[in-house]
Formats: sequence, structure tokens, C-alpha cells
Amino acid sequence: MQYEKDLEVTVKQLRQEIPMLEMQHSRLISDAKSSTWCVMVEYFHLFRNGSRCPNEISSGPEAWLQKSEYEQQLVFLRSSMKEDVILGEQRGIDMLIEQWRRFTSYFDDLQFHPEHMTKISDDFIAATASLNVTISESTLQHVFPRLL
Repeated sequence: MQYEKDLEVTVKQLRQEIPMLEMQHSRLISDAKSSTWCVMVEYFHLFRNGSRCPNEISSGPEAWLQKSEYEQQLVFLRSSMKEDVILGEQRGIDMLIEQWRRFTSYFDDLQFHPEHMTKISDDFIAATASLNVTISESTLQHVFPRLL
């Protein structure tokens, strides 16, 4: 009985380590000095379908994968962006992830992809992207409640 509990705890710890190890692995494969370009490409890749907070993920065969993706997104943001990153009028990594969580929760079939990226300097890239979503009843309830 105790062996099973210990084993479950160990498995849980190992699963929690996977996103960090995957991120470290991808960084080792790419240049040791990660360029701004690579960071942008990875950002678009990681957030291509938005971001689901673990407590919003339903149970099922894909739940573990979605939790892992969320953790990988957090690790990426914390390791590659300044703590006071600015998105519109919002500031900070927590606000950035919260904005993604809202988009993902309020809209169906979210698809985020780059359209054009131009390297302005070693530290600056101008990018345009498309955010395609499906408006659902949930969208109307949360984003446009006056329309109901």
C-alpha cells in the first residue's frame, strides 16, 4: 500500500519535471545563445491554440498533455521574457498568460499564427499575426453579454 503511494508521488513529480526538461532540451538543440528570432518562432508555436489553465482542463486522455503544454508555456515565458513584458495596456507575464487563458476560454477553435516577421535589429522583431476564433454562445456570454 505504501509502495503504491510512493510510486504515485514519484510519477507525479516526474510528470511535473517533463515540461522543464522538454524546454531545456529544445534550448540545447537550438543555439546556445537563443536569438530573438528563435524566441518569436517558439512563442507562435507554443500559443498556436491558446492556453488552457490546468483547472479548466477536463479529465480524459488529452488532459495530461494539455497540462504539460500549459506548464511548458509558463516555463517558456518565464525563461525568455522580462517579468514586466507589455501586452497592450497590460504588464507582466501573469497578465500575458491570463489574456491567453481568456481568449482560449471565451472563443472556440482558437488558431494563432504568424503572417510576417521582420528582423529590425538583434533585439527587435516586428511581427504580424492572425488570431482566428469561432464565436460561440460562451463568447456571447463572456465577451458580449449585452447582445443576449
